[in-house]
Amino acid sequence: MSQLDFWFEFGSTYSYPAAMRIESVAESEGVSVAWRPFLLGPICRAQVMRQRLGDRSSGQNPSRERPCLKRLCML
Repeated sequence: MSQLDFWFEFGSTYSYPAAMRIESVAESEGVSVAWRPFLLGPICRAQVMRQRLGDRSSGQNPSRERPCLKRLCML
């Protein structure tokens, strides 16, 4: 049986609808679900610290990074 890694954030309003449906959909497709929780807050804080320290090793355009990060942290 194949396995689906389902990554979800506890407080995400987007994760909740998917979490409510994932088991039944996976069962109908013959796939098992591995629940993988994570917290978005520490990821956002780490990104902000990286920006404050001036680490631009990601190779992305810094002027585009901040608005994208803001939107991500607001989810």
